[in-house]
Amino acid sequence: MVQQLARANSRLEILQATLDSVLSRRDVVVAESPRVPAQAASQHSSDASAALQGGSFLSNDASAATADETSAMSALMLAEASAASVLASASIASAAKRQREGASGAQELLKPDWSIAMPDVLERGIMTLDECEAEFDIFFTHIQPWAALLSVALDRQPLAVRARSPLLFHAILLLALYYRPRTRANLARYCAVSSLVDALLAPQILCPQAADLSGGDFVRAVHLLLMYKPVQYARLEACGVTDASAVESSSKMNVAASWMLRLLVSRVSTFIGLPSIADRCVPLLAPSFPSCSSTL
Repeated sequence: MVQQLARANSRLEILQATLDSVLSRRDVVVAESPRVPAQAASQHSSDASAALQGGSFLSNDASAATADETSAMSALMLAEASAASVLASASIASAAKRQREGASGAQELLKPDWSIAMPDVLERGIMTLDECEAEFDIFFTHIQPWAALLSVALDRQPLAVRARSPLLFHAILLLALYYRPRTRANLARYCAVSSLVDALLAPQILCPQAADLSGGDFVRAVHLLLMYKPVQYARLEACGVTDASAVESSSKMNVAASWMLRLLVSRVSTFIGLPSIADRCVPLLAPSFPSCSSTL
């Protein structure tokens, strides 16, 4: 498009120079033509005829100049029309490009920003990294010795666990936050982290991916939630339970939740091929119990 416009401008410049040349020739002819009748009046009739012939030559030159001018003007008009066509095409192409860019920009605005929507305490500014490390300290000091589900060597760093399994990372935070003093700020933070755990757990149940279940982190996270059930403030308040002690009791002493979580842990463990403790312990204990070994 740019090259076509440059060629049209070049043609316009050439035609403009041609037109200027024709117009200058016409001006010369017009300036000299009045002298012919004055000389013809003062000379002999023979000179008059010669002057008339000379006048006819000048008239022919003027006609030729006019014809050249008309031709040049026509060519100039065609060139201007061509240039206008090129400019119109360029304008249409530019408008179409702006429209496409506008549509693309609108589509970009309509795309959800998954980094903002991601259920994560750090992404949403609910907790800082120092606060997460403090909750991990509480967990590994007071909960891990009883739960015995995590590795001090592999699961001690919050960012490493977060990168490997967001569900396990937030489950650890939630369990540790439960043992914080019951201040308004701590309760608000506990409820916020609990909602993130719910948001992380639901997709892994409804639409599990291979990466979600591999490695055993999902099983360990669900097992922690089974052992230390979170207090479901929002759920029970929606059901009309407003007393704080009743909300906590209904969450912690929920037999149906225990069966559902235990079934989930058992089925997923079998599905991903985790080794059974019973299968490992029986061969080790069989020599001490001959009656049991004979039945195996």
